Amino acid sequence: LGRRRHGGGRSRPPPPRILSAFPDDSYSPRTPAADTVPSYCQSPDRRLALSGTILLIEDEEAIADLVRLFVEREGFRLVHAETGEEGLARLAERDARAVLLDVGLPGIDGVEVCRRIRAGSDVPVIMLTARDAEVDKIVGLEIGADDYVTKPFSPRELMARIRAVLRRTEERP
Repeated sequence: LGRRRHGGGRSRPPPPRILSAFPDDSYSPRTPAADTVPSYCQSPDRRLALSGTILLIEDEEAIADLVRLFVEREGFRLVHAETGEEGLARLAERDARAVLLDVGLPGIDGVEVCRRIRAGSDVPVIMLTARDAEVDKIVGLEIGADDYVTKPFSPRELMARIRAVLRRTEERP
């Protein structure tokens, strides 16, 4: 008596149609082709030789393991140092294409490590740190870091930033 069924007895309108970036609507996330990147979508940084050494100066083993997984998956070799002093020594021993540098290190901190790197090298430096205050980011960039990534971070975004820094620093005519 006078009660309405759930939903008011009316059918819902269909959801709005999502416009596709593909004119023929042939793209489907379930097709095998979804795992490959079409040539027109490949970024120019794919032309960079994804090899060489990335130096990670990081005291947290779990973060080092995660970064190693993604860096090596991209074709780079990762050299890991747990202190600033060890990182500077490793950089002096071998050529690195980029340095990933934590700020909060035992011994000399990442800011001082970056200053020392900049005193003798133009190797790209990406700060990878939990310090997310604006002043920390500004200091890191002002002393010579090429980029600043705060923890927690997306490993895929970190790899994109590494490729971008390498593209800017190595693809000069």
